[in-house]
Amino acid sequence: MNIIRRPLRPFMGRLAGLTVVTVAFFATGAVPVSAAYADSKTVSVLGHGEASAVPDMAVLSAGVEVTKPTAKEALDSQGAIAKAVLDAVRARGLTDKDIRTEAMSLNPVYTYNDAGAQLAGYQASQAFSLKIHKLDKADEVVEAVVNASGNAGRINGIAFEAENTKALREEARMQAFWDAHDKAEQYADLSGLRLGRALSIDETSDNHFYKGGGETGAPARTAGAPIAPGEIHGKVDTTVVFEIK
Repeated sequence: MNIIRRPLRPFMGRLAGLTVVTVAFFATGAVPVSAAYADSKTVSVLGHGEASAVPDMAVLSAGVEVTKPTAKEALDSQGAIAKAVLDAVRARGLTDKDIRTEAMSLNPVYTYNDAGAQLAGYQASQAFSLKIHKLDKADEVVEAVVNASGNAGRINGIAFEAENTKALREEARMQAFWDAHDKAEQYADLSGLRLGRALSIDETSDNHFYKGGGETGAPARTAGAPIAPGEIHGKVDTTVVFEIK
């Protein structure tokens, strides 16, 4: 996962004595004045940061669905095919930690005519999520699922992720801080004052990650069909209170 980092500035050393205060002199996103800090001059600003990366792993949603005359036959058949699928993906390098059963069901199947509903059999199904740590192996895993399950196989979707989301989150957090810093510095200049240390930082986002559009890099192929991983994004929003003097 490749992300672009903004160099750390000497200002970061000022965070060592971080304390929570409320805003006395406020701009964007200010909070109410506290009597304890009525003589302080502060500015509160919102910072936004984003970081993006090319996905380096995939999660495949696949399953098995079988319809048979009796419930036992349906379960037995579904179980045998599911075992063949799991054996096949393990042979492609997936471990037990990479495989998770997401759902399992057994339901009656009816046909309908003038006489009403008629029991036609039972449908047994099982759905898996399969974590593929190398994108260039996605095609092999999908092919293994299809070959092992035949007409009972189901490919329900594929999602692309980054193995190291911590680095992506940290980059977005740093960008959010410096965005807030630059805004506060401008407010201080406009006020004829000088920006001081950061007094409080409140991270207000949920640090979620979302998919970006477009194709990034060479597309892989999945069971003969090309796939485009695109990129994923992380974003962080912060409210930072700075001293101005």
